Amino acid sequence: MRAIFFVILCVALYLPARADVRLPKIFTDHMVLQQQLPIRIWGHADAGEAVAVDFAGEHGETVADSSGHWRVELPAMNADGKPHSLTVKGKNSIELKDVMLGEVWLAVGQSNMSRGLRYVKQRAMAERMDFADYRLFFVGLDQVPQMEEAASTKGWAPATHESMEKIFVHPTLGPYEYSEVAYEFGNHLREKLDVPVGMIAVAYGGTTASQWTPAENPAGRFDFASGKPDKGPGSMYQSMLVGIPPLSIRGVVYYQGENDAANAHYGTDLLKMLEAWRKNFERPDLPFYMAQMAQTTFQGGMLHVTQAQCWLTKNAPDTAIAPSNDLWDDADPQKAKTRLDKETGWPITGGRDPHPPNKNIIAIRLANIALAKTYGKVSGEVLGPTVASGQTVGDALRVKFDHVGKGLKTDDGDAPNWFQIAGDDKKFVKAQAKIIGNDTVELRSPDVKAPRYFRFAWNPLARHNLYNSEGLPALNYGSSRD
Repeated sequence: MRAIFFVILCVALYLPARADVRLPKIFTDHMVLQQQLPIRIWGHADAGEAVAVDFAGEHGETVADSSGHWRVELPAMNADGKPHSLTVKGKNSIELKDVMLGEVWLAVGQSNMSRGLRYVKQRAMAERMDFADYRLFFVGLDQVPQMEEAASTKGWAPATHESMEKIFVHPTLGPYEYSEVAYEFGNHLREKLDVPVGMIAVAYGGTTASQWTPAENPAGRFDFASGKPDKGPGSMYQSMLVGIPPLSIRGVVYYQGENDAANAHYGTDLLKMLEAWRKNFERPDLPFYMAQMAQTTFQGGMLHVTQAQCWLTKNAPDTAIAPSNDLWDDADPQKAKTRLDKETGWPITGGRDPHPPNKNIIAIRLANIALAKTYGKVSGEVLGPTVASGQTVGDALRVKFDHVGKGLKTDDGDAPNWFQIAGDDKKFVKAQAKIIGNDTVELRSPDVKAPRYFRFAWNPLARHNLYNSEGLPALNYGSSRD
């Protein structure tokens, strides 16, 4: 008997090991696949193993390469509102159930994006949340680089209170962990588009754009065997975002910048990151919509971040910024009570805390940008007024704005505030400002006979009053230059 067992054991040792066909973690039950774009499905199997994929009447076949990787691309399909099965067959078979076609968006950033619905738990619990056609995927916080995909994920799961209580749970702080911005953005799209929506939330506090930019040679850059955290360039991409591309997605919403406030190269870092993402997602026109940072003195303020974001919108197509100057309104009076700046006498708000409330507002602004620019569903202005040019006319300086809708206005009915002008000496003084026409603010001061320079909302806590006809605040601008 012992001899027979030994023979069987020896035969088993010499039989080739079977590697079941498998899928990355982004593919699970309840997922949403992007409609109207090629559907990419990939995974692992034995080298040379035949793999077949079936979904919604479409069929694809391939053979795993010498390293065991395989990929199938199914043709683009339209959302039909029906749940389907996704079947992958090799030597074994995988069946994903309740898979829908719809709109898929990726939400990335640092702490303002990662902040979960638990921060507004009472409001969230009071809202309707039983959406079978709204699906959520969550990547757990991690800074240990992985070769192929994030170590910890949660989802896909329907957007329900039950999911928030049982799946999207912070290990120490409890349920409703899912990103508020990501959730509210996707829910607004669901309401307006009438198709299934899937949101993928990937965010980690205190991170920089360079950390979210994939390394050109990950194997040479990271020691994957060490299991140690890494905070250098490319680290967050390799810890949390890797394994999601090349999934077909509609676009990206991005809420990051606080830890790049003092980075003189933030604009070019953003561009490098975006170009790398567009390459990895195989979408040269991938929409990329950013949230402006609200008022804070953290890292010296967010003015440079806004300027870098504006630079990006001029140097990369399919990009835009959602304004944030009014997010501190109606917050905790002890934390965000509007105050007056001692130097100018104009309103200021916020403080060192870089986490404004009312994230549902910025989420809806981001969603409206997507509805207008990506889907063509909104005809009105969805961007905040942005400085376009300045011109000296006699003893006045006229500042022209883009994205004014039907015209500029102030939210309090007073003259525009937070404008200063200067002559050749660059000594700025308060300007008397008034709106002329639809898109121009005229600036004067009896102390500046020939104004050449202006600045607008340059203080990191400036709470200006300039809006467009759609009720969107202007973006902070800082100082004009030669």
